[in-house]
Amino acid sequence: MKRVTPLLAVLLVTVIVSAPAVQAGVYTDELSKCLVRSTTSEDKTAFVRWIFSIMGAHPDVKDLAVVTDGKRAEMGKQTGALLMRLLTESCVNETREAFKNEGDTALGGSFSVLAQVAVRELLVNPEVQAAIKELALSIDEEKLKAAFAPAPAGEAPAPAPAPVPAPSAPAK
Repeated sequence: MKRVTPLLAVLLVTVIVSAPAVQAGVYTDELSKCLVRSTTSEDKTAFVRWIFSIMGAHPDVKDLAVVTDGKRAEMGKQTGALLMRLLTESCVNETREAFKNEGDTALGGSFSVLAQVAVRELLVNPEVQAAIKELALSIDEEKLKAAFAPAPAGEAPAPAPAPVPAPSAPAK
């Protein structure tokens, strides 16, 4: 399992909050379902808190929230224990099959699904909803309606955007 642990850490950090780049396979789907089914609301909140704490370490957003190194380490231990419980106990069969049949991307894709579900649970909170509504004050609805409307007759459609390259894996 030593080989999988660093790989899992890299996958979690790089893939966790983005949609998987490839179509999830049957085994990834089964692992995703198991992860979601096997976590409580408290587990999901702890997972999102850990994600928040590691994202908060980035220099561009560090000023928005203060998470001490001690608190981040505590959340890392808690999340590590959660991940170990999920992968080696609650979802051990699904983990084994997903890793065997679909490789390491199955782990990243499955935890991405768990992160998305966990974030959605937090987004329904009334205080979060109120904060989201603040964004509406900066939105120009008329410009949006024009952007979503079909192009006027005779106007060429906008060119398709260039594909975004997939992030490269960190060097070992």
